[in-house]
Amino acid sequence: MSRNITSQTIVYTLTDPENEAFKQVRRMNNVDPDAKDEELLAIGQAFAKLYPNAALTSTVLQQQAAVVA
Repeated sequence: MSRNITSQTIVYTLTDPENEAFKQVRRMNNVDPDAKDEELLAIGQAFAKLYPNAALTSTVLQQQAAVVA
């Protein structure tokens, strides 16, 4: 049996260590299955730069796959 990735989604969570009320979640659908970890993290770090004092605190890659018998 093998698995074929049918779709990927990545979820970035940004927080501000100085402001506990600040939390931004950014989700991207249709992530290229060939995307490298470094590329995915670079996008999350770029999102963090859009907000003053924000830090990328979580990156979650969600995959859906079909099992082929």
